[in-house]
Amino acid sequence: MATAKLLLILNLILNIHIQLIQSTIHYNVGVLMASRLDSPFDLERCAPAVDLALEDVNKNLLATHNVKLLKVQASYPSCSGAIAPGLAADMFFKDNVIAFVGPACAFALDPVARLAAYWNRPIITGMGDQPPSEGQLSVTSGILGRLQKWKNDSNSGIFKDKSEYPTLTRMSYCQCRLKIVFSSIFNEFGWKHVALILDRSDLFSLIVGKNLESGLKKNGLLSFVRELDGNDDDWKCDQLLKDASMYARVVILSVRGFLVRKFMLAAHSMGMTRGGWTFLRYYRRRSY
Repeated sequence: MATAKLLLILNLILNIHIQLIQSTIHYNVGVLMASRLDSPFDLERCAPAVDLALEDVNKNLLATHNVKLLKVQASYPSCSGAIAPGLAADMFFKDNVIAFVGPACAFALDPVARLAAYWNRPIITGMGDQPPSEGQLSVTSGILGRLQKWKNDSNSGIFKDKSEYPTLTRMSYCQCRLKIVFSSIFNEFGWKHVALILDRSDLFSLIVGKNLESGLKKNGLLSFVRELDGNDDDWKCDQLLKDASMYARVVILSVRGFLVRKFMLAAHSMGMTRGGWTFLRYYRRRSY
């Protein structure tokens, strides 16, 4: 009788031990991205890729360790630092996420990356320069002011400082070497007077433009710089081109596509497309 009870107790303990070993431990991962921006790095395009990645990691890497990653997803409507930090805080305090994927756009990434560093949570971004939505440009994070730091050190862009973003990993390319590409072209053809027109209402155009401005000025190639607000109708393409023509015959257009069309139509009407002028623009290939 005593032996039977002992065997029953041992069997019960063994079953409990097996269940504890076989039970899966779940960890939450926060996915935080802008939504409906028609961008290669918005939630609609990236979320399916994150789902596939989590499925692959859970199946092929973590299953043998009885660990599973779960996605906690949130989105914000525009590239701004106003909402993203609050969503990240909800994920951290309510869902106890162990890591963040996103944001992609710089204005939202800056405050979230700082919070992630304070919480000691890894954060991965696929971009770091996603443009804001049409008509929206928030500077609450102070990034525009820190763009001036590139004049002294522009090897890796805004987010390279590991003392400020120690847990951030960027998976994207860096525009920091564009100045070398453009300088090589100008040196090859002997062009020494270059004009730069950039759109400050578009984050991608602004970052590329500021990068080129600092690099080309260092090399003594930049003679004219003019910033415009692409969402404002007060400025005129022909007047900007006329101003640039007083200093240079090579013009870099760091603006959005529809503005490139406006500038080139204006240039054609002014007789600037007959071979005496050169217009350059850095084109970022879209991914779908």
